[in-house]
Amino acid sequence: MSTSLPLLLLLAAGSSAAPPPVKSPDLAKPIELMLPSAPDDAVLAGNGQYIAFTCPEAKQIAVVDVTAGTIAKTIPFTEEDVRTVGTLSRLFVYTPRARSFQGYKVGKFEEDDKPKFLPATAPNEGIGSLVAAPGVDGLVILQFPKAKLTAGFGIFQPKPGFGALNWSHFGPTNAWGPVELRISHTGTLLVGWGGGYAGLEAAVIRGVRADVWEDQYKYGPVPWAMPSADGQYIYLSAGQLTRTMTFAGGQKKDQPYTFPAVDPGFYLTAPASEALAEGKGDRPVTRNSHGSGAMREVTLYTADNQQVVSVKADVLNVKMDLPPEKRVFFYNAASMLVRVGGPKKTTVKLERLSLKDELDKAGGDYLVVASAPTTATRNNKFTYPLTVLSKKGGVTAKLDRGPAGMKVSGTTLTWDVPFGFKDRYASFQVSVSDASGKTVLHLGQLVILNP
Repeated sequence: MSTSLPLLLLLAAGSSAAPPPVKSPDLAKPIELMLPSAPDDAVLAGNGQYIAFTCPEAKQIAVVDVTAGTIAKTIPFTEEDVRTVGTLSRLFVYTPRARSFQGYKVGKFEEDDKPKFLPATAPNEGIGSLVAAPGVDGLVILQFPKAKLTAGFGIFQPKPGFGALNWSHFGPTNAWGPVELRISHTGTLLVGWGGGYAGLEAAVIRGVRADVWEDQYKYGPVPWAMPSADGQYIYLSAGQLTRTMTFAGGQKKDQPYTFPAVDPGFYLTAPASEALAEGKGDRPVTRNSHGSGAMREVTLYTADNQQVVSVKADVLNVKMDLPPEKRVFFYNAASMLVRVGGPKKTTVKLERLSLKDELDKAGGDYLVVASAPTTATRNNKFTYPLTVLSKKGGVTAKLDRGPAGMKVSGTTLTWDVPFGFKDRYASFQVSVSDASGKTVLHLGQLVILNP
C-alpha cells in the first residue's frame, strides 16, 4: 500500500459542486475555425468549454469556444515566452518579465482588475512546465528548472501562497526535473517525469495540500505520462497505472501514445511512432518538450478499455509543435471531437462523434458504459444513473464493492454520503450485463466534497 507525505499547505479555492458538462454547437456539418498562426501551445479553461491556443508568429492567444463554435477572444502579447494556464473560471496569461499572471474571466474574457505576482521567494528564472486544472479553481503548479523546484501557487487566495512540492526523487538536492508535468482535469492528480530520474512521480492534490506517494513507478524511461481526466489512472508507455501504482492488466511494452479525453471515462491512442516528434528546442524555456508527427488515425476507448471507434486523421496528418493531447479533444457529453492541424497548421475542426452512432455503424453486438461520475458531497445523496449502450438491451447492474451504504437499483447507483465520511475518495465497482450474456466491469472513484 502506498503512503503519503504532507508537503504543500496551500489553500486552493475549489468548487463545491461539479461543473456542468460542455455542450456542442450545431454540428450537422463540421465547423472549421482558422487560428491567426500555427499554435505551439493549447490549454483548456472553463471545464473544457474553451481552448486557448498560443500563436507565437501572430503574437496572439486565440480562445476557441467549442460550445458556440467560434473564436471567442484574441488576446495580444508582446513578450516571447508568455505562458497560459486555464482553470474553471479563469484563463491566466503569465508574462516572465513582470513575473505575473493576468486573469481573464471565462465568458467575455475581460481582464481582472489586478494581476497576481509571484512572490520574491520564487526563483528568479524562466518557468519550465506549468499546469492548472480546467475543471476547478485550484492551484497553479510551476516547475523551475535551474532551481530544480516544483511549487504550488495559490492563485485564488487574496494573498497567494507559494510552497514547494518535495518530490521523493526530484528536487534541489536530488535529481533535476521533472521536465514535464500533467494534471488531471479534476485537479486531483499531478504527475511528473523526465530529467535526472528515469521513473515518474505522482502527487495527490487534496484541496489544501499536495501529497507525494512514496511508492512510485521507478523504472524508465518514461517518454510520456498522462493522468486520466478523473485522476483514476496514469497512462504511459508500459501500460495503465492505477492509483496504487500497479498496472491494470499487467505491465506491457511499446504501448501506443495514450492520452485522456476531456470528459472522464474515456481515453484516446495514437501510434507512438506518429504521435511523438521532437520540439523546436530553440527557446531557453519551451512550452512543450515535444510536438507530434503526422498522425494517420486516433482510436477512442472507454476507461474500462473497450475500443469504441478509430477516427481517420484528416487535419491531424501534419507535424506540429503541439503534442497529441493538445491537438485532439473528445467531449463525450457533447458527442463532439475537436482536432487541430491542416495544411497551414491553423485549422481547428469541430465535428460530431456520437458513441452510439459509431457502435451502430460498426455492426455486431456491443455493451459499453458511457458515463463516469467524478464527485459526491458529504451529507448529501449521491445519485448516479449509468449511461449504458447495449445492442441487445435488458441491461442489469450489480454492485460488487463500494462504500458502506451504497446501493444499486436498476442501473442507478445511490449513496447517502455521511457528514462524517473521512476519506477524500470513495471507489466502487459495478458489474453491468445485458441480454447477450456479456458482462463488463465499471469502476469509479469519487472525489468527496464538503457541502
